[in-house]
Amino acid sequence: MKKIIALLLAVMMMLGALPMASAIQTEPQTRDLVIDTNPLPDGTSGSGLVDTKAPELVDITVDTPTVTIPGTVKVTVKTDKDMSGLYFITAVFKNNEGYTLNIQGGAGENQSGTVSRDIDEWFQHPGEYTLDSVIVLDKAYNETTYVKELDKYGKEQGYKELPDKYKDVSFTIVNDQPLDTKAPELVDITVETPEVTVPGTVKVTVTTDEDMSGLYFITAVFKNNEGYTLNIQGGAGENQSGTVSRDIDEWFRHPGEYTLDSVIVLDKAYNETTYVKELDKYGKEHGYKELPAKFKDVSFTIRNSGFSYDLNTSTTNPNLAEDIAALDNDAIVGITYGGDTTLPKEVIEAIQGTDKTLILEESGIQWIVNGKDIDNIDEIKDLNLHVDIDQNAQVQGHPAAVLTFGDNGKLPGDFLIRVKADYAFRQYIGMKELYVYYLDNETGEYVEVKANVTLTADNYVEFTIDHNSTFVITAGKLGGPIPPKPPVVPDRPSIGGGSSSTGNGSSLSGLLSGTKENPNTGGDVLAALAWAASLFKS
Repeated sequence: MKKIIALLLAVMMMLGALPMASAIQTEPQTRDLVIDTNPLPDGTSGSGLVDTKAPELVDITVDTPTVTIPGTVKVTVKTDKDMSGLYFITAVFKNNEGYTLNIQGGAGENQSGTVSRDIDEWFQHPGEYTLDSVIVLDKAYNETTYVKELDKYGKEQGYKELPDKYKDVSFTIVNDQPLDTKAPELVDITVETPEVTVPGTVKVTVTTDEDMSGLYFITAVFKNNEGYTLNIQGGAGENQSGTVSRDIDEWFRHPGEYTLDSVIVLDKAYNETTYVKELDKYGKEHGYKELPAKFKDVSFTIRNSGFSYDLNTSTTNPNLAEDIAALDNDAIVGITYGGDTTLPKEVIEAIQGTDKTLILEESGIQWIVNGKDIDNIDEIKDLNLHVDIDQNAQVQGHPAAVLTFGDNGKLPGDFLIRVKADYAFRQYIGMKELYVYYLDNETGEYVEVKANVTLTADNYVEFTIDHNSTFVITAGKLGGPIPPKPPVVPDRPSIGGGSSSTGNGSSLSGLLSGTKENPNTGGDVLAALAWAASLFKS
């Protein structure tokens, strides 16, 4: 019994419920525990484990006062951050022409961090750059913004004026190389895939006269006779030419011939030329050029032999449910929902029990459901189809995309979800060995939905869901619950690492600390005591 009491008291001392210097009573049955009523340290909240204080600037220095290109600018920022730790830094510098350079990145230390930016040999704005603003963000997402000139807007936003001693912090970029000031001009454009049967890929090669900094980015826009456009774009792999491509998935609903409508070519020095098929007043004012006649008939044809839509409509159709109900039993319906993200329950009722398929699409997200999969009749209701996507997230240290669905709860059946993995997604998260999870809000755990996912031929991530909540697509396998936020009171002893756990899956650090996603869930004294007591249950 004494062993249990001693352990419980030790846990309470870790929580700050008892003064660290107080003696443990040898007769606890006759003496009351003394509770520490001293104020919480500045910047803490509730249990004392939530960091609410934003970091403040202590110093900022340029480690590279002169940069001869190609070279790297390095800036070190120090703050007073002593709790959750510095997380991200953005330092903005401006030259006398108003051109700005953002130098930003993650902070590598608890109170300070060094961020850098590479300046390539084709940089067009050499000269002196002076500090204009600084943003410091800690791991608890408290943020302070300092600006050189604090105006009315800045005051309303809670910005602070940059201290005078930092207003002259600067660096100079020196460019001894000849500057590339000439925009690339179109020499040739060819379609490598004149006919594409979906799913397939359109490939276009563009050649220019670029002979200095090199071709950097290409955008070729093709249009069909209904006015539907396809942008085919990407980085250029060679000095004067490049091949760009676009995958056409099996759900593509605009087959037919596509003819070149415009081309944009950009070099590495950011000189740009835009060619358009029809040069109007707006184009002339913006310096566009007319597409040479020999390129106006460049085209390709998309064929969809897999299926054709029996109805192609949108959620704004006032007769949507009636139109679907009138279709054959095995009809395929394409529905765009950009104009209205609500799918009426009558539409679900119209396909329930049939072999009709709905393909709902907007902005790279597809919901696909067959009427035979509508087996949860009690959950038939209006559905909010809107999905917020953050493609630049991190979950447990893995690059991730976070999908926040509408508050629909349980769905009336299984829906296939397809998420378009664009170039940025593929570069950041990857193309194979991906994992899909949903966040269980009750347990705080990530529940695996699909493992070892490889992108489809048309660059989509596919997974099936039966409810809506928060889903994540990650570049690696997650390790269970949301990682607990470490204790942030520096003058108290450590109360256990995040990996220390009991046989029942709980951990003391998890009970005593919140998480980045749910910062106020930690610090439960009763839960901690219950956990400690459970160690001695037989």
